[in-house]
Amino acid sequence: MLYLVDGYNMIGAWPEFRGLTDISQSRELLISMLADFAGFTGDELMLVFDGYKGDKPKTSVERVAGIDVIFTKRSETADRFIERTVDERMANLPRFSRQAIRVATSDATEQNVIFTRGAVRIPVPDVSAYMAQLRAKTHGNARPGEPERMPWGNYEITIQDPSSNRLTFFPPGPDAGQG
Repeated sequence: MLYLVDGYNMIGAWPEFRGLTDISQSRELLISMLADFAGFTGDELMLVFDGYKGDKPKTSVERVAGIDVIFTKRSETADRFIERTVDERMANLPRFSRQAIRVATSDATEQNVIFTRGAVRIPVPDVSAYMAQLRAKTHGNARPGEPERMPWGNYEITIQDPSSNRLTFFPPGPDAGQG
């Protein structure tokens, strides 16, 4: 599984960072938290920070504690880098194959763009209640697992339909439905 995390978006959205005023300290804390997550799961994780207002002519990638920490080049947003990475990864897969790619951002527009490129996400108000509802029915396929806490704080349930499409159910974010 690959996780692509919009770094500054997560820092702005997570309550753990609300009291911090030093952006470097916030970045280091986020790197530490996500490195722990990736180390525990064994998943690939790319933490992407915007560099579009900076002066770097090239994107920089540094391997830190088992994750790739990326600062985009001047004039490139983290969103654009993430979109391009999803496109590149999905382009090399068979038509009906789904590589698990999860994008962590609270930007509703970016979620829509990314997930139209390879993953299906269906917002539901209460993931736990929805899971209980699915388990109560007798389905030969598509039995949900336990809700999984994502590094960005949401709980999600992923099921696979008979055609091998992954469906991810998640609670909508605070800006869902806007835009």
